[in-house]
Amino acid sequence: MEVKQHHSVKDFLKTTETLLLEREAENNLPLGILHNQKQMNADELYMLTIHHEGECIYSIMRTPPHYWILPSVDVDHKQPVKTLVEYLAEHSFKVPGVIGEASAAEAFVQAYREKNRGLAELHMRQGVYELKKVNELQKCKREAAHSQEAR
Repeated sequence: MEVKQHHSVKDFLKTTETLLLEREAENNLPLGILHNQKQMNADELYMLTIHHEGECIYSIMRTPPHYWILPSVDVDHKQPVKTLVEYLAEHSFKVPGVIGEASAAEAFVQAYREKNRGLAELHMRQGVYELKKVNELQKCKREAAHSQEAR
């Protein structure tokens, strides 16, 4: 697996957008940040991708001072995350924390503990929900009666 650091938001988005859109609702945070930053200087963003056999299979990004954002993707997180943790340590990136789906965050914590012989702990469990259907609102009786009187 190969890690590539991106210095252009457009390049990173071009490389990762298809991957992130596969689970768009869960990846709305990184997608939103990237689309908002597209025209801006990428000096304040850290953007890394993992490639396997020439294909981007994983990414991670950070807008300091915030946490690293792990993607929601349909791959086993263990090896890409282990590769990322090694890269972050070798290149002296700060790791204040990570945000991501539970399996990705757990894989990161495990790899981080192994690499750094340090402590890592869960700060908060959160979830992402996708709205798939909006129920039609029923008019209240008073509103319906008033509507009929006006006719």
